Amino acid sequence: MSCESSLASFDDIVRCAMAAGVRLNATVATAFGCPFEGRIDEDRVIGIVDAYREMGIEGITLADTTGMANPRQLARLVKRTLERLPAAALTLHFHNTRGLGLANVLAAYETGVRRFDAALGGLGGCPFAPGS
Repeated sequence: MSCESSLASFDDIVRCAMAAGVRLNATVATAFGCPFEGRIDEDRVIGIVDAYREMGIEGITLADTTGMANPRQLARLVKRTLERLPAAALTLHFHNTRGLGLANVLAAYETGVRRFDAALGGLGGCPFAPGS
C-alpha cells in the first residue's frame, strides 16, 4: 500500500473515531530513515504531518523506527514540525541502534520537545523493520 492510499484510508478511520469522541495521536513511522527506502526526504515527513493536522489529529509522533536518526537531522525536522503544531502535541520515538538514542533525546529536548515514547528493560524493537 502506498503512503498516499494509506493516508486516504486513515482519513476514513480518523473521521469515524472523531465522530465517536476519540482523541487521536498518529505516528509517522520511519520518519528519519527507512530500512527499505533509505533516507526519507523531510518534505515527505512534513507532508504527512500536514495531512494528519488537516484530518484534525491533535497529537503526532515522529518515530525513528530503526535508529537511523542523528541529533542534527532530528533537530532540523523537529523545528520544521513545531512550526505546524505546539510542542505539547509532539512526541518522539527513538531506538538506540547506533548508540545515538540519548543524544537524540537531548537534541529533541533542546528544541522544546518534552514527550518521548520509550521502552524499558530491553522491551521493544520492531519486528517488521530489519536492524531495529
